[in-house]
Amino acid sequence: MQRDFTYIDDIIQGIRASIVKNYACEIFNLGNNRCENLMDMIALIEDSLGKKAELNLMDIQPGDVKKTFADIEYSRDKLGYEPTTSITEGIPAFISWYRDYTSN
Repeated sequence: MQRDFTYIDDIIQGIRASIVKNYACEIFNLGNNRCENLMDMIALIEDSLGKKAELNLMDIQPGDVKKTFADIEYSRDKLGYEPTTSITEGIPAFISWYRDYTSN
């Protein structure tokens, strides 16, 4: 399965741009515009945590799809939106933040 994972700082950049632009009634798709393999994301989490995941692999669930990604062309055009954080940067950064956050 493939999904479009987007780092929170990139989403915030898009939301801020939409507030500054202040369009009357617009809908903006904010995402990373790249498909990532779900198993690659799990491997990044495992590497960042230093432990293996306990996987429970199942058949695709009703209503689910094999591949998703955000079409951000409209957001690029209207907001100047451009995500910059790759999944290989974002997963370790999030885990580091989370560990710091929960240790306080």
